[in-house]
Formats: sequence, C-alpha cells, structure tokens
Amino acid sequence: MFVAGGAVWLLTLINFIAIGFTIPADKSNTAHLVLIAIAYAGQYLLFNAHNIATHMRLWESEESRSRYRFYRTWLMYIVLALIITGVLVPQIIGYLTYFYMVTVFWHFCQQTCSIVLLYCRKRAYPLSLFEKRSYRVFMLLLSTWVTLRFLTIQDFYPGVFYGVASPFWIPMKDPGAATFFELCRYALTGVGLICLFLTAKKALSKRQYPPLPAVACTGTIIALGLAPQPAAGVLWFWVPAFFHASQYLALNLARDQKRNQERNHKRPKAEQNSEQSPDDIGKDKIKPWPALAYLGKAALIASLVYVIFPHCMNLFGAFSFNDAAALAFVAINYHQFATDAAFWKFDE
Repeated sequence: MFVAGGAVWLLTLINFIAIGFTIPADKSNTAHLVLIAIAYAGQYLLFNAHNIATHMRLWESEESRSRYRFYRTWLMYIVLALIITGVLVPQIIGYLTYFYMVTVFWHFCQQTCSIVLLYCRKRAYPLSLFEKRSYRVFMLLLSTWVTLRFLTIQDFYPGVFYGVASPFWIPMKDPGAATFFELCRYALTGVGLICLFLTAKKALSKRQYPPLPAVACTGTIIALGLAPQPAAGVLWFWVPAFFHASQYLALNLARDQKRNQERNHKRPKAEQNSEQSPDDIGKDKIKPWPALAYLGKAALIASLVYVIFPHCMNLFGAFSFNDAAALAFVAINYHQFATDAAFWKFDE
C-alpha cells in the first residue's frame, strides 16, 4: 500500500470522485478541506519525517558515522552555508525552489529503481546485467525527459512552491532545447520497448514474471512522469508523501528493526537479564511499538526544523514564514538527494 503505490492510487481515486482532477485548495468546501487535512498529515508525518530518517541513519552507529563522514560534516557545512546565504540574500530562494522542483523527479526515479531491483532479488526474479542496466537507463531517461519538460514547457513548470514564486528560464521555442527534448523522448521510447521485450521474452520462454509490487512501483513512477494535465497535478500532490516518503520510511523501519534484532542476538542472555531492574518486571508482557517510536521521533524533529525554525525566523528575523520554510526544506532535501544516493550505492 505505502511502498508500491496503492495509497497514491486510492487517494487519487478519492480525489477524482470528490472534486475531480483538481488540487484541493478551497478550505470553505468540506471535500477540499478533508483532502487538505490528509495532505497535511502526509506532509508532516511522512514526507518531512523521511528527511530526518536520513540523518538518523547517518548517526545510527559508529560504523555509519565513519562510512558517511563526508555527508555528516562537509556536506552539512555546505547546507548550512546555503541556508545562511538564503537568509542574507532572500532573492535566491525562488531559484533554489526552482532547482529543487526540476530535479526532485530524478531523486524519485533513483529510489524507485533501487526498490524495484530489490523486489526482484527478494522474489527470486533473476535479472541479467544487461536487464538491470537497461532498466536503470530507462529510469535515467525518464527522469531526464521529465526534467526537460519542467525546464522547457511552462504548463508543466512549478511556478509557486511553499508560497515562493520561482523563475522560468528556457522556453520551448529555443530550437536547441526543443531538439534535445525530442531526442530524449525517442531514446526513452526505445529503451522502454527494449525493457518490455526483455520482460515479455522471459515470461513466454521461461514462465518467469516480474513481482507485482515491482510492476506497480514502475507504473506509478511512469504515470507521475508522463500523465497529462490536470491528472499530473493531482498525482504530484499525493506522490511525494504517500509513495516516495512512505517507501523510504518503510525500508528504513525494516532496516532499523533488523539491526536491533541482530544487536539483541549478539548480546549474552545473562547481560540482558542483569540489565532488568525490579521495576521492569512484567513490562516484557507489554507489546512495544518500535515503528511508532521511530516515526514519532522523526516527525518531532522534522517539526522543529520545518515549523519552529520558520516561525522563529518570522518572529525575530523579519523573514516571511513561507520563505524560511522553503529555504529549510530545499536545503535539507538537497542534502538528502546526495546522501541517499550514497546509501543506495552502498546497499546495492
């Protein structure tokens, strides 16, 4: 539901039945208000929390802190410098949000690609090196084409984000941009057909079929990239929290649970018993909620960053809440783009 795209399609269907392919914005309308409340819950409990989950992994162990030292130190210094620059020169915030919006689809594609390959490995669906590379190239071309569409076609360009207006730079009338855009479209179509041919060949000759969650993940990310307006706007409204962020949190929760289980198995039983105080007797009968604790911690820290910080900037820095929230959001997400790429590379 929250990994393969089920939640997104369910919410899109509810959105369509309630108000059509319209992004909910009218708070005086009950249907709009309910959908807005769901979106806010997803933003704060899932999307913002998934940003913090990256930092929780960076600091989770001595091994992790050592392996990703660059991302904990120098890259964070760059992020802090970017935030300070945005505070001193607020005019650049629009440009920062623009670059975030035109590059975030690449981030979505890379995560989905890794998850699909993970599903194939877990479900014993063998992929040759050529098949893996073909799928990766398809995802790269898909993200390139969608990014070019953001850059060159104003109807798809995200003009306002977090209440901050951003510029539009490359009109499609530029012949060089139009040619590159079309070449990318043809390449995407060609590689997509190759992937379909390889899948169909394996299904017909070896009776081996791709895992359904892998197909659903791929279909959802393709729909997000290729859907026409206004359906594309509605998908973009729901996908970040209920597909991308929920994927990331589900994987991190599973990984965190596995790490804790391995750590507990390694500890001697006598040591575990010796740490139990008289007050703890009987507490083992109470079911723990590690997933809820993990999500709660991430959501709480995210609220401090994305809510408290902008309010403080607004109250004491003569800085608008929207500008401060957008600045913190894009700076932290830039850091996550680079850090998550390192995580996936290591995990694979």
